[in-house]
Amino acid sequence: MNKNGKLENSKIDGLTSNWLFKKPIDFEYKKYILLNYIKNSENRLNELKIYPDLQEITINIANIASIVKDNKIISLNKILIDFDTEINLSDFKYDLIPDIESNEQTEINKTINFTYPKLLDLFNFAKSIWVFAFDNIDLRLKKNKQSSLIIGYFYYYCKSSNLLCLYFFDFTKNQDSYSTYNEFEEVFYDVIDKSISIAIILNLIKKHNGENNYVIYEVKATKEFPVREALIPIVKRKLMLKNKPIFTNKKYIN
Repeated sequence: MNKNGKLENSKIDGLTSNWLFKKPIDFEYKKYILLNYIKNSENRLNELKIYPDLQEITINIANIASIVKDNKIISLNKILIDFDTEINLSDFKYDLIPDIESNEQTEINKTINFTYPKLLDLFNFAKSIWVFAFDNIDLRLKKNKQSSLIIGYFYYYCKSSNLLCLYFFDFTKNQDSYSTYNEFEEVFYDVIDKSISIAIILNLIKKHNGENNYVIYEVKATKEFPVREALIPIVKRKLMLKNKPIFTNKKYIN
């Protein structure tokens, strides 16, 4: 990630797409890099920060598999706007691995054999956190229940921090292209100094576009999940699955 918290094209957190082939090519050195990456990722996951780690882990696994099977390095050919932007398989580019010496190939093979099962374990851990969050974050119709469910708002209020976030969603556009970036708009994200009420939500919506007849969801969670790294991404996916069944047939990376 860069200093603004955005994912870069070819760098996947602590592991660049060509990290195996960077000098020095030495198993013990690569092992140190990998274990440091895993430790940092596990620390974030233990804090229930699912994104962007889940995507990064998945890409790293795919990269190792591509190197072994096709002798090609996988990297992203686009900038990911947010932590939780979907990654389509078409967003990858493939480059042949560089020429290496036979002794270096031995070190790389040892590194791959050590790395792949470690990343699979990390992925399973991340996915278990994702499932836990998905099962414990709920969308409840709050207002305008008879309105269309494909366009509207959702909001979440955290009592402990007084944080209120309000998002607009619109599934009437981009019918052939689904993404958590294109179809969602952050309307409000700030701490408020008063108790939350539907009147506050309606006032914010009125300031946004003057329409108060769209469906409004309230987000409820049994646990206080990190908002940007877990709660909002999960809510977006729940709405996408609810409103776009075809989304489940698209090949996305989490």
